[in-house]
Amino acid sequence: MFKSIVLLLALAASAAVLAVPLAPLASAAPGIVVTGRPMDVFTRDVTRDLQTQIARTHLPYRFDRSGMVSVRFHATPTGGTRDLTIYRSSGTNVLDRTAQRAVLRLSSLAPLPSGIRENNVFQANIVFANSEREGDRLQRRFQQLEAERLRTAGTQGRAVLTFGATSAAASRP
Repeated sequence: MFKSIVLLLALAASAAVLAVPLAPLASAAPGIVVTGRPMDVFTRDVTRDLQTQIARTHLPYRFDRSGMVSVRFHATPTGGTRDLTIYRSSGTNVLDRTAQRAVLRLSSLAPLPSGIRENNVFQANIVFANSEREGDRLQRRFQQLEAERLRTAGTQGRAVLTFGATSAAASRP
């Protein structure tokens, strides 16, 4: 039986640390205080939720492929997801679809933190690995790719809020 241990790791320059500030809050009328969930709490909640959703997915029996998938999306006002796209494919449809399903099932996006809008882009970086060693190798590769993306991206590309997850097989019967 294929078991997964999901360890969530924030990628270098990801999670709540953005390279540029996001859109400022809309002006509020005098006397109205606009509050949102703190960014660290939001990041923690979403990464835990992503971990849960990945753990609930089922890969085919004896599926032993490894890969990296980046799914980009927007949040809806009710905390759902919209406009899901595969930003970086694993090259394996099963892993890509599994990552998309996990993101679609996120339930922790609402309320958004102050300064985050529906039109902000979110990115879930997910590593599927058949061993801890392979998971570590792919996670390092993801960190390199994200660092390169941030170096070469313009303002819009650096304002992507990313979450990271690594899934490694624990055992096989």
